[in-house]
Amino acid sequence: MTINWNAVDGAKSYVIHYGNPGQTTGDAKFMEYTTGTSYTLPADKVPSHKDGDKIYFYVQAFSDEGQGATTEDQAEYLNAGQFTGSDWSKVASATF
Repeated sequence: MTINWNAVDGAKSYVIHYGNPGQTTGDAKFMEYTTGTSYTLPADKVPSHKDGDKIYFYVQAFSDEGQGATTEDQAEYLNAGQFTGSDWSKVASATF
């Protein structure tokens, strides 16, 4: 599953927020990290779902780069640190 978005001026990285099927903004508890404008969610990170379920994605831009061994660590570094990210994007969804 791949999501794409337009580059944000001044952004060096992006955090992708998502949750379990049907969960929206406040419940988007999973995070991934990339420095590009596209992200492919590996099959082992796709939440458990059934046919017809929707997973909602939100992208947040940062003017700094994440640090850590995994994409989750890099996202957490930015999200929990003293960094200011953009507002979350409009929602994008994937239906199974």
